[in-house]
Amino acid sequence: MFAEIIINTTAKRLQQTFSYIVPEGMAVRVGSRVLVPFGHRREEGIVVALQEHLAEPADFTLKPIEGLLSTQTGFQEEMIRTALWIRDYYVCNLSDALRLFMIDKKGLVRRDVVSAGPAQPQTADEARLQTYVAGKGRCEKGALSRRFGQDLVEKALASQVLTSRICYRTRLPTRWKTGFLLLPTIRKLFFMAVAASRNCSRP
Repeated sequence: MFAEIIINTTAKRLQQTFSYIVPEGMAVRVGSRVLVPFGHRREEGIVVALQEHLAEPADFTLKPIEGLLSTQTGFQEEMIRTALWIRDYYVCNLSDALRLFMIDKKGLVRRDVVSAGPAQPQTADEARLQTYVAGKGRCEKGALSRRFGQDLVEKALASQVLTSRICYRTRLPTRWKTGFLLLPTIRKLFFMAVAASRNCSRP
């Protein structure tokens, strides 16, 4: 299965959908917020369509979706349809229209997480730093730098006294209550779209 995804950004050059492979077993549906590789970074995307086959063969290698950030059922497909209507009617970006239904404008948070590494500390400061991180299990690099100093943390990372990896988490709530909070607004916009389309179709 393939997903048509719009990147959650206001950049005009990215106001189009991009095709990604849906990994087997991943419960992606229209309206899902997903983590996707985009160039040399990771971005939050919103699924606007799903299809079994691509309309045209891709002339490049498609990448798979890397993670599912949230899936809220019930009102999501209605939200997408309404956002598409808002884009066409008001001639705005699709991502801007989709943001009308989001509590946060950007739900993806990038974190640099540090753990104790395999190398033996060479100084007392490095030993104290490694012991602290090992006791915590893992720490955010920024907080660790503020506590022990950036130079010491960078040196420990370079010598493998500490190791780091990039993690992503979502700010947006994934519970049903989010849908219930937004449903009145979505319904209002949806019925506005229906009324507008009927008026346009009258002779």
